[in-house]
Amino acid sequence: MRGMTLGGWAKRRAIHTARVLLQKTRSILKRILQNLASVLGGEAMVRAASFTAAIVIARHDGPAILGLYGACLAAVTIVFMFAESGLQLSAITEIGAVRGQAAWVVGQLYLSKVILCAFAVVVLFAVGAHGGFPRIYWVIGGLITLRTLIQSCSQLQIAILKSLFRMHLIGIIQAFHAGVLFLGIGIAFVQDWSMVTLLEILVAGQTLELLFMSGAVYSARIHPRWPVFSKC
Repeated sequence: MRGMTLGGWAKRRAIHTARVLLQKTRSILKRILQNLASVLGGEAMVRAASFTAAIVIARHDGPAILGLYGACLAAVTIVFMFAESGLQLSAITEIGAVRGQAAWVVGQLYLSKVILCAFAVVVLFAVGAHGGFPRIYWVIGGLITLRTLIQSCSQLQIAILKSLFRMHLIGIIQAFHAGVLFLGIGIAFVQDWSMVTLLEILVAGQTLELLFMSGAVYSARIHPRWPVFSKC
């Protein structure tokens, strides 16, 4: 009788443990899916707005200007891709591993970002100066470079937020960014604004995203501490 009682208790205990594990697993999966949907959804909306801008450029300015836009965008993106040098991955892994040293890690990441982006801008300027391009190339290329530079800084902030498990903020901010872009692109299309004005709208939207992402990082009490070179 005692053995049957112990056996029943063990069975109930096992069932209870299984239910608790199942609930925890469901909770973890739900959180992962919500974070994934937030990040991917926000990024998809921003990319859709950028694609819409390209369609408006093609319709308003023709295939030649669209080709110029695409070539400049490709060249600038490649240069800044090399300038990233794994900073986003470092932000996610290092801040998550040593949360107590997050301020120092963020300071080092910011400093590295400034140096690498400055190098990328110098490279692009040298290419433009060597190529002897006309003024329209400089205007379009300059605006694309500015937007890509701001976007690169924003991506670093996004990586920091990911390391802090604040992915829901990323989706909200990027959804707002996409909404601003769609509104601006719609007005530009209706008012028949120039391509330069449209690029300025893209720069303004990207700047808003960077400001909000920076505010989200600051609200997480992550205040960068800069390396002291005199102690190196």
